[in-house]
Amino acid sequence: MRQRHTIQLIGTSLMFLWCLMFIQPVCHAAVTLSIGDGAGTPGSLENPVNVVVTNDIKLKVIQVDVCNEDNYLTFAGCAVTDRTNAFSCWTSDQGNGCTRLILVSSDEEVDPIEEGSGPVMILKYNVAADAPEGE
Repeated sequence: MRQRHTIQLIGTSLMFLWCLMFIQPVCHAAVTLSIGDGAGTPGSLENPVNVVVTNDIKLKVIQVDVCNEDNYLTFAGCAVTDRTNAFSCWTSDQGNGCTRLILVSSDEEVDPIEEGSGPVMILKYNVAADAPEGE
């Protein structure tokens, strides 16, 4: 039993050292994702909301969970932008008004999202007919 714990400890220590040596520069990179303001009247469909990323490293994948607070919005889809036109947007309903978004390119020949700032995807939401006006 003691030998097993020692092996796990050594393996964990080696993995930690590997992370410090090879991943640390990525850990200090700055990537900011912001979700823009959207507007829609009760009962309206496919209201667009921009997702903007500011990054100082190249990106091949973006994954984020987006939630709406009062659950008056239903996720209706997403679209790529000029900055990500070779990427695909995948979604997965997480329940409680949350949707997981994954922006990815499965083609290794596709260039990553270059350093910079700008919209990377457009979310589309339907507004519930019983949503209060002006919120």
